Amino acid sequence: MQLTKSQQSLFWRTFAAACRTLHITTEDDKTAYRKRVITETTSQGSLKDVNRTTDFEALIVRLALDSGDYEMAIRWDSGQERRWAYMVEICAIQLTQLIDDQPTPLAYVIGILNQAGYQGRFNGDVWWLDLTADRLQSLFQMLDTHRRRLLRRSGSRHLKFDLALSYHRDHAGIFHGSITHYPDSQRLIRVA
Repeated sequence: MQLTKSQQSLFWRTFAAACRTLHITTEDDKTAYRKRVITETTSQGSLKDVNRTTDFEALIVRLALDSGDYEMAIRWDSGQERRWAYMVEICAIQLTQLIDDQPTPLAYVIGILNQAGYQGRFNGDVWWLDLTADRLQSLFQMLDTHRRRLLRRSGSRHLKFDLALSYHRDHAGIFHGSITHYPDSQRLIRVA
């Protein structure tokens, strides 16, 4: 089983609500409905083969729609956007850590965004963007390319993106990553 216990619990609650709404009462009909929904939504043969991200989200969206819970369907349908948005936010923080020779690292990151044509709005000390999943993915790839270039230029060997890394320069000028948790207060770019 790939799903977590909380995901399994959410699946069964949402599945039960859909069965009630659709007036599916017999165990045979519930089993047939469950298998049909899983196959149609995820192309998987069983719940144990459903992955924790896109498959699970698609399954919950379908069951929420079948149960008439449109608010839940909308919330779960934005999963891919939320993941890309979070990665953009963290990559922007990491870029500001790597740009210590600039007077304002955030201005450098905003310059990248503006050059790419991603217009946002400055609210307080946070830059807000409103982008689709495809544009978020593209933006992440751009920011990550800048991040990798800066790391490579400093002599760092760890170029892979990691959500939990914070960068610090050692005495030789090489950046090293350390495990950290980024609180909301550190996020300089937000995606709405």
